[in-house]
Amino acid sequence: MSASTAPATPPSSPTVDSPFADFSDGERGLLLADANGLRLGGTLTAPGGGEAGDRVAAELGGVVREAGRASRLLGLGSWHSIAIETPAAFLVLVPPSGDTVLLALREPSMPMARLGLLAERAARVARRWLERGR
Repeated sequence: MSASTAPATPPSSPTVDSPFADFSDGERGLLLADANGLRLGGTLTAPGGGEAGDRVAAELGGVVREAGRASRLLGLGSWHSIAIETPAAFLVLVPPSGDTVLLALREPSMPMARLGLLAERAARVARRWLERGR
């Protein structure tokens, strides 16, 4: 097949109905998942370059349940955020609603406080998106 007749590959772009389409980095490093581990929006790239969003969303369902369970058992009330620092990345989890979780992921060069603010902003956007019925 010659180059002129080869099918064109569509350019990668944020999903039309994405809650994070208006963010400066688009969906990169933001993931919205429900309590059942289903990805609702966002994109995460694995270290090898492949898409990892669905796999991470599946794990986040359990994380949300365990965070809620631990908060109740310790008498802390509901949880508001979880911050995780690793040598490779900083992560912040926030619940936009009672049955969803948002993961914000960035390189450690971004200050953790700034990532926390980004996660809160993304959670507000996700909450409005969810209330509109996606």
